Amino acid sequence: MGEMLGALDHAHASGVTHRDMKPANVILLESGPAKVADFGIARIETSELTQAGTVLGTPSYMSPEQFLGTPVDGRSDIFSCGVILYQFLTGERPFSGAVTTIMHKVLKEEPLPPSALNSTLPPAWDAVVKKAMAKNPADRYQRASQFAADISAVAEGRAPSAVSSSRRGPAAPVPASLTTAGAAGRSAAFASHERSTRVRSFSAASRSSGAASSATRAAQRSWPSPAASATSAAAAARRTRCASRAACAAAARA
Repeated sequence: MGEMLGALDHAHASGVTHRDMKPANVILLESGPAKVADFGIARIETSELTQAGTVLGTPSYMSPEQFLGTPVDGRSDIFSCGVILYQFLTGERPFSGAVTTIMHKVLKEEPLPPSALNSTLPPAWDAVVKKAMAKNPADRYQRASQFAADISAVAEGRAPSAVSSSRRGPAAPVPASLTTAGAAGRSAAFASHERSTRVRSFSAASRSSGAASSATRAAQRSWPSPAASATSAAAAARRTRCASRAACAAAARA
C-alpha cells in the first residue's frame, strides 16, 4: 500500500488523477516493488478533454463523485485506495452487487468496519479505512502521503492521525440565528398545520351532524304519529265489527 500510495502522491503532485485504481492495476515486480499501471482513463487537471458528467472507472472501486459525474481530483483515487485496503484487510469488497446497487451503497451506505469481518484487526484500522472512504472528499485524506503515513503508524502499533482527528469532538454548532429562524419556521408551520386540522375536523363533524339530523327526520317521516296509529286501530276495529254483524245476518237468513 505504501508504494502504491507513493506513486499516486507523485502523480497527484503532477496534476494527474488515475480514476481507475483497483487491485488489477497494481503490479508487483519480481524484484519486489509495486507499480501502478493503466493510466488509460487518467485525467490531467489542466486538461479540458474530459467533461463533467462523464462516468468512468470500475464500479466497485469508484468514488461518490465519479458516480455523480462531478469533477474529480486526487482524493477520488484515495477513496479507491481505501476500498483496496478494505479488501486487503478483510478479503471482501465493501461495495458489491449490481451496478445500481453498488452506486446506492457508495453514495448512501457505510460498510461494516474491517474489524467486524476480521477480528484480528485492531480498531485503529477502522478509523483509517473510514477516513479514506469518507463520502465527502473534504473529510478524506487530502494527500496520498497522509494516507500512507497512517497505514505505517497502525502497522507499527502507533495511533494514526485519523483516530486523533475523530476525538476532536463534534462539528461546529449551527449559528444561533439560523437555529432560531429554523425553530420559528417549524413552530409557524406546526401552528398552521394544527389550525387547518381543527378546521377540517370541525367541518367533518358538522357534516356528520347534518347527516344524522337528516336521517332522523327521514325516520320520523316514515313512522306514523301516535294519534294516527290510534285512528288506524279504531278504523280497523270498526271494520271487523261490521264484518262480524254482516256474517251473523247472513247466517240468520240462511
